[in-house]
Amino acid sequence: MSERASEWRSDVDALTFEVGSHTGRCFVQRGAFGTLLGHDPVPAECAQYFEEHRAVFERAAQEKLLRAKIAAGANYHLTSRDIARELTYPAVALGAHQHATDPTESLLDLSQRPLVRE
Repeated sequence: MSERASEWRSDVDALTFEVGSHTGRCFVQRGAFGTLLGHDPVPAECAQYFEEHRAVFERAAQEKLLRAKIAAGANYHLTSRDIARELTYPAVALGAHQHATDPTESLLDLSQRPLVRE
């Protein structure tokens, strides 16, 4: 996957990035980062979390592009749920999404799990 630069857009309070050959930008609102981190983060914290988990965000974006059938070049956004799904069950590592064993787990709990590295 690409190592293109991410960008914080203060006009929409979101981090944006591109994935693969899709030319539209993927947006992640600060509120989504807040859900994942368990507090209201400043933009620098969002950017740091993104860089630390870039592969997860890129997988989540690729999954969203396929699942939602987003048109070529269209912008789109990831929710905390899209990201948490990849934090919990990385499609690349597992080959397919698994069903949650404990549906009561919070998103904060999911963000604390170790990532499977590619």
